[in-house]
Amino acid sequence: MEGRATRPSIVFFSPVVCPLFVLSHTRDLPVNLRYQLFTIRLKRRFSLASGSRTETAAVLVAIDDGMLSGFGEAALPPYRSETVDSVISFLRDLILPSRLGPDDISGFLRNLHEQGEEHPGALAAVDMALHDLVGKQNGFRWFEQWGLKEEDVARTSFTIGIGDRDDIREQVRGASAFSFLKIKLGGSDDRGVISCIREITDTPIRVDVNQGWDDREEAAATIDWLAGRNVELIEQPLPADRPDDQLWLRERSQLPLVADEAADRTDDLGVIATLYHGVNIKLMKCGGMVEGKRMIEKARTLGLGVMLGCMTETSCAISAAAQLAPMAGWIDLDGALLIANDPFYGVSLVNGTIEYSSTHGNGVRVSTTEGSRGGLFLE
Repeated sequence: MEGRATRPSIVFFSPVVCPLFVLSHTRDLPVNLRYQLFTIRLKRRFSLASGSRTETAAVLVAIDDGMLSGFGEAALPPYRSETVDSVISFLRDLILPSRLGPDDISGFLRNLHEQGEEHPGALAAVDMALHDLVGKQNGFRWFEQWGLKEEDVARTSFTIGIGDRDDIREQVRGASAFSFLKIKLGGSDDRGVISCIREITDTPIRVDVNQGWDDREEAAATIDWLAGRNVELIEQPLPADRPDDQLWLRERSQLPLVADEAADRTDDLGVIATLYHGVNIKLMKCGGMVEGKRMIEKARTLGLGVMLGCMTETSCAISAAAQLAPMAGWIDLDGALLIANDPFYGVSLVNGTIEYSSTHGNGVRVSTTEGSRGGLFLE
């Protein structure tokens, strides 16, 4: 159906023919950009300090040259400002150059980012799809093209949301093969949650508060308590708009403090380096692989620890982010493991270890699993 979406599942498909030609090895090929609405369904209710949900809206993008397709994704959790309508508007207004090849992508996408900073998810979708297509056309995987090595990738954490004790115990036992747990706090009984987990496992914990602690004194006391319970770091402890309190907490914290909601793009990092010990970089926040790589490089020069993270996303976006994984010290790319209807194949996560696909580009293919594909891009 052409036009505005009317149902909350995979209900919208629109081919958008853009004035885009991609440079392959031997010839220029006309390229079509298509987009499709998709509802990411979670395996279980996902709760954090700011809210709870069972699904996430997304817009999937395909750019193809008639023979090969590159795939991208804009995942749109409700706490972000972008909407399905804003992403579609961005895609419909998109003007792309007549030629693109491996050497052209970086410059073009940086210019596009400067024009569309208010649309990071939409930017990320286009960025991923172009990288995926050009890598496939030219026969390389992006992490190798950038001189990165698979053996340098750290193991990912597994995320456990806020819930009751029985639910938390079930999730912790189900994640027993993972080397790190990411635990959402910011509820009414944070110490009780950690104590419950410590009855089951000594697996190192990375705490994510999602701005859920309001009182800096209480936050400092809780961090002191957590430091004795094999907790590695605290992500976004206080609201992002309280830099004075964050500086106060940084000066007293026994554990590294990592910015998430406080940092979207490279330009944010100068201030972040004065308030935090590290930063969580997500393609959906920064606008894609080009800006993500630039952000990692800048963070490292500022002495910030780098976490590579994600929203609830399909294997399309996770595989794109994974191309940067050898550059990060902390990995949190379990988003596709939390969803029930992943429409793509890409990188695999085997007990927390990222295993790259042999497919070129970002390693993304449309899933053939019944119930996942849902007529994806009319394939």
